[in-house]
Amino acid sequence: MNKKELIVIVALILVFAGLYLFRNRDKVSYSLPKPPAIKKEKVDKIKIISEKNTFDIVKKGKKWYLKKDGVPVKQGFVDNVLDKCLNLKFVALVSTSGNYEIYNLDRKAITVSLFEKGKKLLELKVGKNSPTYSQTYVLIGKDQNVYQIDGDLRGKVKKIREEIIDTRVLNFDSEKVNKIVFDYGEEKFGFEKKEGKWYFLNGKEAKRDKVREIVSSLSTLQAADVLPEMKGKVKEKPEKSVIITTDRDIEFKCYGLRDKDFLCTSSQYPMPFTITDTLYKTVFRDKKYFKKTAAKKKTKKEKKKKAS
Repeated sequence: MNKKELIVIVALILVFAGLYLFRNRDKVSYSLPKPPAIKKEKVDKIKIISEKNTFDIVKKGKKWYLKKDGVPVKQGFVDNVLDKCLNLKFVALVSTSGNYEIYNLDRKAITVSLFEKGKKLLELKVGKNSPTYSQTYVLIGKDQNVYQIDGDLRGKVKKIREEIIDTRVLNFDSEKVNKIVFDYGEEKFGFEKKEGKWYFLNGKEAKRDKVREIVSSLSTLQAADVLPEMKGKVKEKPEKSVIITTDRDIEFKCYGLRDKDFLCTSSQYPMPFTITDTLYKTVFRDKKYFKKTAAKKKTKKEKKKKAS
């Protein structure tokens, strides 16, 4: 091997060594973040800030509420946000340039922050979706790089108030109801369940399907609107009310028409609310609606006709 060939070989070794080092340096520079090591049950506050909305959602007991007015928040919404934020799957480093506008990570970003006892555990800026809508551009913490995460996180956090509040004002298992009593002021009647059948309180059998229909309607009752500003201000006597008994008594009261809807309260909801006229008529039926009609006795003429 002559001197010239040796020089060429050494040069090639140096080139390949340089490429190897550059490639590994590139790998270090482009390492992806790991999902935050936060336990879901430790989070007691979620703050969501966007151009049009700011939500402080706080945990009290096992339920979540808007901090501003105490309105309950849908558990499904909270679970979706926490599950996605605590199980981030980073799939790519997209940009290190600091140009956030093209990813909607400037003023159009939605900021999601998680807290425990006032301490911020995570801050995530959520940008737009990828062209396929299967991924989302994000900034995490103080990291100035733009990353892509798996899934549509923006769709889960881009909500308005009406979409996240829980308007289910009665919530119980209809199969566990054993008694229901209606009070219409001048008229009071109710039913008890015995061996799968429903009876009036005086012992007469009621139409089972009709009672079950009302119980089912009540068990999933949704408000037309919630009224936090009226909390503690409804003092008058209800026009109509119903007490549903499972392992405890659940009260639902109606105070009459307010504008186009009916003002109501529930022992399972923290503030007054309204229900529609249609729902009011479905729930507060007349007593005769539940009565079993006696079998019509056939006349002698009808019996004779059948015999012939």
